Amino acid sequence: MGLSTTKSDSTHNLEFKATLVHWNTFDKEVRALSHRIDWKNFPSVLAYAPTEKHAGPHHTYSEHWLCGDELSVSGRFGQNVGHITSSVFRALNIPSWFGDYRTCVNGTVERKVPDFVMVNAQGHLQAVGEMKTPWMHNLKNVMLSDQTEFRHCLGQISRYMYLSKMKYGFLTTYDQTIFFKQAPSPGKAKELALWHSDVVYYHQGGNMVSLRECFLFLGLHIKAGDYTCENTMPYKRWVGSPGGVYTDDDYLSPDDSRELSDRHSSESPPPVSARTTAARHGMNIDQRARRVVTRSQSQARHVQDLEGPHLQSRLRRARDSQRRGRDATERGGNEITEGTQALRLERESRPNVPPTPAYLDQSGRPYVRMSDQSRYVTLVKDGRGQHYYETTAGRQYVEVQ
Repeated sequence: MGLSTTKSDSTHNLEFKATLVHWNTFDKEVRALSHRIDWKNFPSVLAYAPTEKHAGPHHTYSEHWLCGDELSVSGRFGQNVGHITSSVFRALNIPSWFGDYRTCVNGTVERKVPDFVMVNAQGHLQAVGEMKTPWMHNLKNVMLSDQTEFRHCLGQISRYMYLSKMKYGFLTTYDQTIFFKQAPSPGKAKELALWHSDVVYYHQGGNMVSLRECFLFLGLHIKAGDYTCENTMPYKRWVGSPGGVYTDDDYLSPDDSRELSDRHSSESPPPVSARTTAARHGMNIDQRARRVVTRSQSQARHVQDLEGPHLQSRLRRARDSQRRGRDATERGGNEITEGTQALRLERESRPNVPPTPAYLDQSGRPYVRMSDQSRYVTLVKDGRGQHYYETTAGRQYVEVQ
């Protein structure tokens, strides 16, 4: 990110209106599908990374481009995510490419232009995506905030998915990405809901699914033909102007969101190997009833995600830094107090000038003699029991006669 960036909030004046569902099995579904790929049958080398000896900070393998606008962030995302994932798609015979929306044969979604698309070789749309700047939009914070604020954030991408009849979409800042699908609402088979994943961070991996792995998940569903969605709900019930009132019943988190949502589609991506074809296989759907939990429990699960392995060390460092800051502040305050007390005692014990005589009149009121006249003063006793009065030059200590 550059030292100077845009300061505008590009969130559209829209609000998602229908039921929201936490797609809480998204990570498991992504990892399960990627594990089904028979990688040893795809030996092609797609790229080379520098060796440890040559991978210095100035190597072109590292990032050097400064971003200060949404356009440049989109460019880096396109290069580091879209370009590389499209290459993996080629190796796996997945008929999908990343691009900007002008690569679509239909040009716009009813005069709206998403930032990213996935298309096939004929230019037909397969998924839509929207970009926001990371310095103005924190998707995790919005997800954990008031439901109304989260719905406002989802207005634009939910409209693109509805108008384009796409099952899948994504909202990204490059640092953070949320994946979406249109699927039946739990307990309301005739109504669709917008299902959203947890935030996927650009740097996560290992035990956590990676960002490119998530897009591979979309690509495999696209290859199986599972990427369109005919939403028959009225447009105004899906998205509209902000101002709606929502309850926990409008934001759900099923125990097993995969099985519930897949009732809408009988197709599942087949295992991927060099010998497989694009044949489609149905899934065995467990017809047991699924308990649905409310928004507060869903939010608690989001909070638990913050303690995941990919964020634990970063949060620990942040907490340590905050604790060190508090300790330093306390130490600084104590040092200032102690220093002030020491300075006061030093001034009291070492007055700048020798004490002068002070006298008491018949009523006991103190005064001092100055040249040929007397002046009444107010005497104060310091911490050492010595008397003084204030002058423009500081304290003047006295000896009461």
